[in-house]
Amino acid sequence: SGLDYYAGTITGVLPDYFNWPLVENGQQSTSTRYHTSHITDLSIAWTLEQSAPWLLWVTYAAPHSPFHLPPAALHTRSDLSGTAADIAARPRAYFLAAVEAMDTEIGRLLATLPDDVRANTLVLFVGDNGTPARVIDRAVFPNDHAKESLYEGGIRVPMLVAGAGVTRRAARDPALINTTDFFSTIADVAGGSTLAVHDSFSFAPLFHLGGVAPRRFNYSEFSSSDVEGWTVRDARFKLIQLASGAQQLYDLSSDLGETRDLLIGSNVYAGVVAELKAEGDRIRAARREP
Repeated sequence: SGLDYYAGTITGVLPDYFNWPLVENGQQSTSTRYHTSHITDLSIAWTLEQSAPWLLWVTYAAPHSPFHLPPAALHTRSDLSGTAADIAARPRAYFLAAVEAMDTEIGRLLATLPDDVRANTLVLFVGDNGTPARVIDRAVFPNDHAKESLYEGGIRVPMLVAGAGVTRRAARDPALINTTDFFSTIADVAGGSTLAVHDSFSFAPLFHLGGVAPRRFNYSEFSSSDVEGWTVRDARFKLIQLASGAQQLYDLSSDLGETRDLLIGSNVYAGVVAELKAEGDRIRAARREP
């Protein structure tokens, strides 16, 4: 990927958070240090070596299966035993402990930056996909609307931005953001002149001003043995288009849990469906171009 330095896990899912293969610039070894902590250690060591502006991309494996008990110093859940039986019975509690452990280690990483460096550092935090069905908050999304689905529980992820250049504080913005937008945004912040490329748009203006939407539509797709299709949404409506030809339409402004398919027994939203499908088809056609 053109990175000057890489240290982490090539294979993705870990066999064990306390015993895992570490690859550093192509050389593999075995680490017995808690993965989240070791990745943080490597990140800290790298940042302290830098003398010029830098980009650090930290990709923690947690929170992810196998569910486990993090070191006690990293979380506050004193009721967890860490036994296989307890993990099987209460996987969400262990999932949340891993989230808290990650949060603790992110805090340690930021705290080690010298004051002048931290004051000049922009921090972007984003999840990679929705929560697994076993550990999803069922008060928000049902099990079948979790990771590996096209529903919001599968594709909507947390994102936080803070640090240098961000003047808004404790603000939540309804603007549509896609992970592809990180490319243009980072280039923009670094002084680049191209604020949009293909389907990547800079959302840096949102650091200062609300209501500046970088995009009208947001697109996602997913394929597995259980589901294959894509989805596109605007500020209000979301269309799900399955490979089978079936369609679903939801009003996310009033139905985030996607419990009421607006296409059942009605053709009132034919115009909305046509517009969203046309946008989805445009994106898919552009992706097939050489």
